[in-house]
Amino acid sequence: MSVFKEDKKAFINFYHIALWNDMLVLLLGILCFMATLRLINVLGYSKRTGTVVRVFKKAASQLIWFGLFFTACFTIYCILGWLLFGTHLQYYKDIFSSFRTMFLSMIGKNRFTEMDNMSPYMAKIYFLFFIGVMIYLVFTIFLALLSKAIDYVHDEAKKDTGDEMVDFVLKKLKRQKRQKISYKISEEKMSHSIRLRGSCTLTWAP
Repeated sequence: MSVFKEDKKAFINFYHIALWNDMLVLLLGILCFMATLRLINVLGYSKRTGTVVRVFKKAASQLIWFGLFFTACFTIYCILGWLLFGTHLQYYKDIFSSFRTMFLSMIGKNRFTEMDNMSPYMAKIYFLFFIGVMIYLVFTIFLALLSKAIDYVHDEAKKDTGDEMVDFVLKKLKRQKRQKISYKISEEKMSHSIRLRGSCTLTWAP
């Protein structure tokens, strides 16, 4: 600030302040992430509050194969868009730009106007097939997998007695009690072995 007071037109580099701010945001994000994981871990002991986690656990194996299928279809469409429009449109100039453009198209920010101005027929065919396959077909499969897992978890929740948290606390107390007992037993064994060694030393002492 002394430089600013001397010359108000002088350039002052605040990069170190921005760096510390980014570090603070990063640390806060890590703390929030760890707290969220801890909260999910606590809530996961109740079958009613941990329904979302159990739904994805139930459908995990199927979702892995679905992820591979989705990645393959999405990559094919990105490569096709790069080959068809890469020489004319900046949004498809390389494979990475094509990936970014198609991802934005999936969330509603498409570049159909530029595609239609460049090649009307090809743009319409390409975009219709993309919407039909990626939006309707692929996401319908995803929703079907989740619906099946939700039905299974819902049926399991109906059989729930609602005592998961009590069982968790009791198991914790039993585990701590067993640890204390084992610790006392190990201490007694160590003291007994020390006494035996001491007596042996006194016996064999000249």
